[in-house]
Amino acid sequence: MARRITSALMVVAFLLTLSWPLEFRNRPNASDPLSDRKAFVSRLLYHTGAIVICLIGAGVGASIYVRQARKEYREEALRNLRSLVEGEEPPA
Repeated sequence: MARRITSALMVVAFLLTLSWPLEFRNRPNASDPLSDRKAFVSRLLYHTGAIVICLIGAGVGASIYVRQARKEYREEALRNLRSLVEGEEPPA
């Protein structure tokens, strides 16, 4: 589950990053009203914030995925060690 969420967040962050230059199509001139320039800056801020939130979420998801994988490997190593010490065949 964490793997899928991480992948989805990375794809969304990548697409948002690629679409970031499209925000500059409607860039206001210096002579435009202050309200238009503020609206442009807030759009850029929200867009950049969405990218950052997606990347942070992907980082958290990746750390959860790594923690789960490490736990599974530790349990498998313990089972293999027990089967080696006890002289049994490892479970399939």
